[in-house]
Amino acid sequence: MQMSKISIILPIYNVEKYLKRCVDSILNQTIEDIEIILATDGPESCDKICEEYVTKDNRVKIVSHPGSYGKAFNKSFEIANGEYIGIVETDDWCDNSMFEKLYNKAKENDADVVKCGFYFAYDDENKNTFEVWDEYNENLDIFENQKFLASQPSVWSCIYKKDFLTKNNIKMIEDRMAFIDAPFHYETLYKADKYVLLKEPLYYYYQDNENQTVRNVKPLDGLKAEKYALDKIKESNNFEKLQKGFINSTSLHLLWNYKRLKFKDKITFWKNAREYVKTLPLDKENCKGLEKEQRKLLLDLKKYNFYSMLIINLIKNILSFIFSIKNKGGKKGIYKQITIFGIKLKFFHKPFGNQFIDKKSNQKPLVSVVMPVYNSEKYIKEAIDSILAQTYSNFEFIIVYDKSTDKTLDIIKSYQDERIKIINGDNKGLAAALNKGILYSKGKYIARMDSDDISLPKRFEKQVDYLENNPEISLLGSWQEHFGNENNIHKPQAEPDFAKMMLVFGCDFCHSTVMFNRLAFMQNFLLYPTNSIQEDYELWSKAIGVIKAANIPEVLGRYRVSGENITNNKTDELDSYEAKIALNNIKKYFKINLDDEKYYLTQRRNNPYWQMSKDDRIAYQKELKDLYLKIEKQNKKIKFINPNNMHEALKKSWRLTCGDENFVCSKYAPPYRGDFEEFMFMMENVYILKIVEKIFSIATSNNGTHKVLTIFGLKLKWKRWTNKKKIFLFGIATHNNIGDSAITEAELYFAKKYFKDYEIIEVPLYEYDNYIELIKKICTKDDMIWTSGGGNLGNRYLFEEEQRRKLVNDFKDNSIFIFPQSIYFSEDENGAKEIKASNAAYESHKSLLLFARDEKSLDNAKKYFPNVESMLFPDIVCLKRYEKKIKRKDILVCIRDVDDESGLTQEQYDLLFKYIKTLNAKIDYTKNLHSADIHPSIRKKVVEKQLENFAKHKFVITDRLHGLIFSYITNTPVIVIKSLDHKIPEFMKFLNGWDGAIYIGDNIEEFNDAVNKIASLKSKKYPNLNEYFDKMARIIEQKKGKNSDR
Repeated sequence: MQMSKISIILPIYNVEKYLKRCVDSILNQTIEDIEIILATDGPESCDKICEEYVTKDNRVKIVSHPGSYGKAFNKSFEIANGEYIGIVETDDWCDNSMFEKLYNKAKENDADVVKCGFYFAYDDENKNTFEVWDEYNENLDIFENQKFLASQPSVWSCIYKKDFLTKNNIKMIEDRMAFIDAPFHYETLYKADKYVLLKEPLYYYYQDNENQTVRNVKPLDGLKAEKYALDKIKESNNFEKLQKGFINSTSLHLLWNYKRLKFKDKITFWKNAREYVKTLPLDKENCKGLEKEQRKLLLDLKKYNFYSMLIINLIKNILSFIFSIKNKGGKKGIYKQITIFGIKLKFFHKPFGNQFIDKKSNQKPLVSVVMPVYNSEKYIKEAIDSILAQTYSNFEFIIVYDKSTDKTLDIIKSYQDERIKIINGDNKGLAAALNKGILYSKGKYIARMDSDDISLPKRFEKQVDYLENNPEISLLGSWQEHFGNENNIHKPQAEPDFAKMMLVFGCDFCHSTVMFNRLAFMQNFLLYPTNSIQEDYELWSKAIGVIKAANIPEVLGRYRVSGENITNNKTDELDSYEAKIALNNIKKYFKINLDDEKYYLTQRRNNPYWQMSKDDRIAYQKELKDLYLKIEKQNKKIKFINPNNMHEALKKSWRLTCGDENFVCSKYAPPYRGDFEEFMFMMENVYILKIVEKIFSIATSNNGTHKVLTIFGLKLKWKRWTNKKKIFLFGIATHNNIGDSAITEAELYFAKKYFKDYEIIEVPLYEYDNYIELIKKICTKDDMIWTSGGGNLGNRYLFEEEQRRKLVNDFKDNSIFIFPQSIYFSEDENGAKEIKASNAAYESHKSLLLFARDEKSLDNAKKYFPNVESMLFPDIVCLKRYEKKIKRKDILVCIRDVDDESGLTQEQYDLLFKYIKTLNAKIDYTKNLHSADIHPSIRKKVVEKQLENFAKHKFVITDRLHGLIFSYITNTPVIVIKSLDHKIPEFMKFLNGWDGAIYIGDNIEEFNDAVNKIASLKSKKYPNLNEYFDKMARIIEQKKGKNSDR
């Protein structure tokens, strides 16, 4: 094979958004004799892009799923045939002439390495800066220019002679961590005979990628990289020559890493960095020339543990602060400044807070309301009005104005109420603004408020009354209604012990309903941490160690949930951060040793439990059960809360994490879980199973049977399970998608309407493996097997499809009916494999009927399973109309995020919302998702509430199938947007004749015309689809009858 001039390696992971820009910049290089190696680690969308490039250009190769950045480079290097090796990060891009200029410079100087300058590149090009190292000679001698060791430790913007890397055995670290290119960079610097700098910025180092590795690194990654680099230099016997430059470099990198870390991670970093720094020769000569901040960090690490360092630096800062104040006003100046911070100084023997008395009033406000504002013009008037409308009036209203760029300040100034006080913030974030407001407050109590939320009129009256009558409580919240994109009530625990324990496990407090005792917080140095993305939860976590908390079990506030909420934009990061705080609470308060990686045990909002396989859930429950037993045992010793309440608190926590599931005989799981679940739960126990089998042998002794069952706490009558025919409804979803819950509710309604003589038994999706053998014991030939409908027949949701295959194989003698499904298998090797597996299962069954919910799916069913009977019927949710009459107002938007199976480009998505915001009406939002997993006990209520939400709006804008269906069954006009797949346009075929549904697809420019059409609708007649379901019931009856005759 002919050698290329350069092999360019691109490690790829989760960069679909930027990948084409990067690869195109390589393909368009002015040097054509190059090899491009795409080392892709997924996801599938990136793999597909790579495959497209392979077909377009024969210079492109693929290395599939290497496993890490280092492995991507090393594996690619093994197959590379270039004279030189380049590496490009796939969210970056290159000037078209970059590699030609690098190659020419390398050949001109016979260089082992050539490195060009680069831009720090932003979406806003005006921000771009560049680095070209003008202070160094072109031919770099690292031993003479050791400061270059502290330059950007990158492997991109370089080319390396392949023979040089091979002879010196220079490879990438293969650990899955950040900064692994730093040791590689150092090693090439001191091993290269000729290292040449091309002083021209030709590489674009992109800074606006939120998923950039350096934004999401583990606390010790940077430190590990430095250790690797140090070990390599020592192995090469070059450390003595380079020690001064290396100490300068490593101190800068340690300082940068330390500054970016959150407080909790700084503790871990400090502990490990101390051990590392002790290995460095920090004599006077080697520290000479270091910047003050670098030198201080190294010496602090060498001398002090983390907490000692904090205390010493705090004392230094206080002394420095006091002496600076003294020079400006003596003792009086010191007292004035320190008391601003609410610190009680016995030295001056003056009562705490006297400086806060309002000279214009004889009455000191009892409550200080603190509300930070930043670009809040849209909702701030509602927030302010709700505070000024309080029935309790003795308060001051401190608004911390954080340098907004909109009309927020004009709105605030339009109010003439003397209680409003505007303080200028420092634009340092929410926590800093909150602290500033608290420190300027005068009241005995601080009431929190957010600028887009609403306080109900009696909030302050009820909270002040509670706190005045319960002085032992220093932190008080209440229940809170969520409105906008969600419609539910958050109900934190009321009793102090339960409120305290729930705060251990998560942020179970409604922030903008909080009122707390200012003195209690100041005496315990409780302020919002300014370096946290969960400032409220970190503060409450610290507070519960020294004060008591409670909640008023009544809705006293309304929390607005919209796409504009700060917290909505970083949900995943916030969820995992909250879980890590909770894990730290357990370690801190109960002295239980837990690995930091175990934070999944406390992850509630984005709970991983419900995405796990059955085996993984069992393992998870075992871990959780063991943890709760340890907590309960420790609590008996330390009395964190009353031991009599701990067991109940842990039961509440278990339900929030695992619902009602109990695979490990946990005493923290609820005892009753619905009739069938109770029956199966009893039967799980081997001992009890023997008794049950004995009961089955008693054919006529109903009284005895009832007596035994009653002993076990079951309200089940014997005849219910023996004399009645049964429908087993499998595949019930319990996740938070309201559309899937609506499917289950419709299937139950269908069964009760058309098959009244049957007992209906629900089997949740994740319970199948647990109960299959027991179900077989009570299932007879006359019983029917139904599998829930939806959009999961195919390999997009493979777990559900695998469960369906098992079911078909397990019930060969029963009639099986697959309720209306969308059918999708990917058109690739994996799709073909899964079609084959499903075909083998379905076509082996003698009495299987598949209902497809659209024509495309019906075509797929006949294509993939030609010997299985299949028929076309609409989604089962269409069965039951929503008849409740509600006065309509406002507009409801039910649109997916652009990266969640949306059929729109980012530009189309932005344009759509631009049009929506111009509508002259109040806009409400929903994702058609519940705030938590939907347990069967609340399913009906959740579905009905969402249908009411659709029914109360003038019209809906949606790209969700069940957004469209909910609009149809509530007779709500709807503008329909394109989604990723065929489901919506196919369902529209059932709605011929309903002028209330207007489909514009991705033609967003037609949006305003669609709005006008809806506004001019005179009648809203809709097609009645019930005839489909009458027919479906007749077909099931006939098919089931034929099976019974076999």
